[in-house]
Order: sequence, then structure tokens, then C-alpha cells
Amino acid sequence: MGARLRPGDGRRDTDHGHSDRLRRKRQARTAAARAAGAAQSRAAYAEPEAGILRRDYAGARHICGEKSQQLHIQSECTAARGRGAEAEKSGIFAEGLSGSRSRGGGPFHAERRARRPVRRAGVYQKEAAVLSIRARSGRSEKITAWRSWEDYRGDEVWLRELPKGGDLPWALFYPADYSVGSASLGFQYIFERLRLSGVAAERFFCAPLPYRSADADTMLERFSVITATVAYEGSIPLFYRWLDSAGIPLLPEERAEGSFPVVGAGGALSYINPLSLSGVCDFIILGDGMEPLDYAVKCLRECGAAERKKLWRRLAGHQEILVPPVDIREGKLTRDLKTGRRLDLNGDYPAHSVWMTERGVFGKTLLLELQRGCARSCSYCTLPRCFGSARFRGFDIIEKALSETRRFGVPQAGLVTPEAGDYPFLPQLIDSLSQKNIALSFASLRVDRLDEKMISALAAGGRRSITIAPETGSDALRFSCGKRFTNALITEKLSLARERGIDRVKLYFMIGLPGETDEDVSAITELCRAVVSETGQSLTLSINPFVPKPGTPWEDEIFAGKLAIGQKYEKIKKEIRSITKKTPRLRLTGIKEAQEEFSLAWYGFDESRELARCVRSGSAKAAAAGRERTKEQLRHIG
Repeated sequence: MGARLRPGDGRRDTDHGHSDRLRRKRQARTAAARAAGAAQSRAAYAEPEAGILRRDYAGARHICGEKSQQLHIQSECTAARGRGAEAEKSGIFAEGLSGSRSRGGGPFHAERRARRPVRRAGVYQKEAAVLSIRARSGRSEKITAWRSWEDYRGDEVWLRELPKGGDLPWALFYPADYSVGSASLGFQYIFERLRLSGVAAERFFCAPLPYRSADADTMLERFSVITATVAYEGSIPLFYRWLDSAGIPLLPEERAEGSFPVVGAGGALSYINPLSLSGVCDFIILGDGMEPLDYAVKCLRECGAAERKKLWRRLAGHQEILVPPVDIREGKLTRDLKTGRRLDLNGDYPAHSVWMTERGVFGKTLLLELQRGCARSCSYCTLPRCFGSARFRGFDIIEKALSETRRFGVPQAGLVTPEAGDYPFLPQLIDSLSQKNIALSFASLRVDRLDEKMISALAAGGRRSITIAPETGSDALRFSCGKRFTNALITEKLSLARERGIDRVKLYFMIGLPGETDEDVSAITELCRAVVSETGQSLTLSINPFVPKPGTPWEDEIFAGKLAIGQKYEKIKKEIRSITKKTPRLRLTGIKEAQEEFSLAWYGFDESRELARCVRSGSAKAAAAGRERTKEQLRHIG
């Protein structure tokens, strides 16, 4: 039996071996401690990041109703609920601290910090419900710890370098996804104006990341001013839901009680009916908006969000800014206002896109604004009365814009105008674009102004489709709308387009027009039959119910209603199927969507506030509009 080996006997377990073993133990303990610390750090950082991510997802789902963002598995539901409970507890604790600590800017900022965990708790709970629905659907997508707009920024081509940073954090929101918002020329104009004014403006969109800026991934809660560019009635509920999902009170007086941002709006809807936004906004810029915007920036710099009532009074000093908390009492306007419709397009104002992107609905297109307002008088259209008389931009300005942007490799130009054929310098512009090898697209084409030069320019740029708006298949009814051209002229122009290689046509029609008969509805099919027979083109029909809008000759006409529109739709679908050769494709606007558009178009102050309450409570139905009352109030806005 061998001798027992003892530590230190110099044969097997030497001092060196002992020290190695101790060193390895210490290293293991150190590594374990570091791993534990790293895990704690990751957990600490994962919590707010998870909240950010889940707010983005929940907001996108809640606002847009899209299915593009698929979340994980059922276990995420439990995790989200747990985080919600923990965040709520931390929020209560933070509120207790807000009265005794004033680090980072005093009680104002302490109060704001205290609210964040509480607001995030609500977001977590909403997300838990979303996760449950998605988990039950059986579809999943792994959640990553960080999502960014970086890929979108990488695809943008900026045609003008703008200042960065600034002294007034301003969130500029477009109530649609990035592809639509980035193609809005008015939205781009305002962003450029703010940046050139030294404002720290950043862009926000409904999707894909609704509460982080597209410019620097900045959280929405960092901004003291939020404004929305609202172009259509349907964007109003989206705007309200976006604010509500971010934890921002919808009513101005509620925001004034705490450290919440100032909320404003502008855009095309402000020309037509700004009262539809008046229940929520602190201020609304009416019309063209460039000079009033400069005034609003000055007031916000001097007063800030903390002095809300003083700010309201200052903003109300401009006649082209509606300030609902000051200007509206008991649902009625207390002063006369003006809508900006007199901006000189030949002045020192932007005339083209600020950036281009392949991700926009128009692709990499240079948008050129040729005209505002309209000289025509179509009975259903808001342009002539609401947007003012026709104002054209000089050809020298457009030519200068093309020369300045040529170095960016512009592949095509989109002409932004109510009617391209009305632009007095269109032939020269077409020649100039052709010489520069820039393809051409039109925002709007009217049949009686469509000529061979315009069609050839489209075909030369590779276009194989054309869009026109006959509005109806009956000549007599079309004449009553204000469009004085016949079905024969439509087929003649489309035949000319077919000879140039344009083989697809999109036609816009309206149903439920004043004086419309069943024969007028059937005339839509007969017009399509004639076009297919004579040209062989493939047709896509977009059928939309007529919606009476403020500021139009037909503003007092009735909206056809669900039953009548449904019957007309069925009639059109049945008759279109009788065209067996190249049966046209039908795209019917939803009846519910049209009803909502009609209601929102006539919302006044009271209805706007009621809609805000419905959004806050989660109700899908708001109050019906009072058309006569709203029409009376709009008379105070010239």
C-alpha cells in the first residue's frame, strides 16, 4: 500500500499545483460574478427596450390594424403582463419620489419622469392583449431587442442639406405609414421650414415604428411640441389614436394640467374644415401656412409648453391660426379667421421634394409643384372655393429646380397640380424633361386637356398605364358635375394612348351623385364596354360614393346612404360581368368608410371632442355630425 500523498510533500501536489487550483477557483467565481452582473445589466436595459419595442408594435397594430408585424409566442403574453405589473409598481414609487426629488430640471421634469413608468404599464397591458391574439393565430416572429429606422434613412436621397439639432424639440407626424407620408410634398415643405428655422424637428409616421422618430430613433416623449399634417378626414381618428396610445391626453385642458406636449395641426384639411380637429388641438394653422408657422415657432420659443395659457393667447394673435381653447366658447367661434390662400408661388418658397426614397408610394421621384388652387368649378370639388384661385409657378423656377437636383440622378419627375393640362408652360417643361432624360408622371389628367404631346411623354418614360376620372358614364350627368366632355372624347383619347403603347387604364367613377338614375349607373358599364371594344385596353374601375363636402356647390346635397349605395354596387358588379372580353377589375370603396368620411367632413368642435372621448374609451362609434351647425361656424373662417 503506497504512502498517502499530502499537500506540500513535494511529490505530486506541489505548491504550484495548489496555487493553480486556487487561481482557477477565483477565476470561476469572478466569471460567475461578472456573468451575474451582466445578466442584471441586461435585464435592467431590456426592460425599457422591451417597453419601447412593445409600444411600437402595439401602436402600429392599434393605429393601422396591419398584420405585417407578427409577435412571438404565448409565453410573451405572460411576460408582458408581468412587466406591466412591475412597471405600474415602479410608477407608483416614482410618483412618491417626485415630490421630494428635483434632479434634472426641478419638479417639472421629476413629475414627467414619474409618469413614464405608469404610462408604460398601460402599454404593456395593451401589448399583452395583442400578444394573446397573435399567439392564438398560430403565427409568430421573434422579437429582437432593438428596431430602428436606419434602413429607411439609408434609402433616402436628400436634395438639400438641412441643419441638424435646434432649440425646440418638435415631432412632425404624418398619420399614415412611411410610404405614404414620405410622398407628401406639404409634409416635406413643413419639415424643411422648421429645420431652416433652427427647430429640432424630427419625423414620425404611423408605421413601422410609430413612437420613434425616423430621423434619429428618438422617443416621442422627448418632444415638447407635436404637430400633424392632416390631408384627409380619415386621418383624424388615426391621429387621435396615435396620441392616445402614447399616453398623451387628448383634450387641451387635460394636457395643460401636466407636463404634456403642445399639440397642433395643419395640412390640406385645414383649408376645408379645421373644426374637425378643434376638439383636440392647441392650435391649427389654416391654409398655406408658411408665415403662420414662423409666428407659431416664435410663440413656442418665447412661452413654451409650461406656460400653456399664455401660449394660447399669443398664438391667437394671428388671424390664420385657430386656437380652440381661446377662440371657441360653447362650441362657437368667437372671432373671425382667415385661411391662407394667397402664397406667392414665385416667392422664396420650396418648389420640389426635400428628399426622395424608393420606399415611397411614388418611388424615387422628384415632386415638382406647378400650381395651387383651380380655375374650374366642378360641383363636387373642394379645390376652387377652399384652396383659392389658380396660382402658377413660373417655368424659370421649375427649370432652376431641375438644374439644382440633376446631380442626384433624378430618374423621374412627378408634376403636382390639380390639372396638369392647365399649366401654361407644360409644353416647355415636357421638352426640358425629355432633354434631361427624366421620365414624367402626372398627378392628375383631365380628358379635355389631354393631348398627343402629354401621352407621348408618358409613353417615352416607360409608362404603360394612364389614369383619368370620367366620374360617371352619362354625358348629361358628367356635365352637371362640371366636366364638359363626352364619352366619345374619352374613347378617342384612350385610343390615342393605346397607339403609343399604353395598354392599361384606371378610371375613377362616383355613384350617388345628385340627380343620378339607374340608367346613369348602367352607363358606367356601357362606357367601359365601348373602351374595351375600341381600344382593347385592360381597365381598372375605382368606384366611390359621392360625399358632400364643405365649401363645394353641392355641400347641401344628401349622402346616398348604406342601402342605396349597396344596391348600386350590386348593380354595377352584375353588369360589369357581362363584359366577357377583358372584364374590368372593380375596386369599390367600403360603404362604412364612405359614411365615416361624410360624418368626419362635417365635424365641428363638439363632435371632435366626442370623437376624442370615444377613442380614449375604446369605443368604435362617435356622434353624428351636425352639418348645419358646422356650416354656420365655417362662415367665420374666410
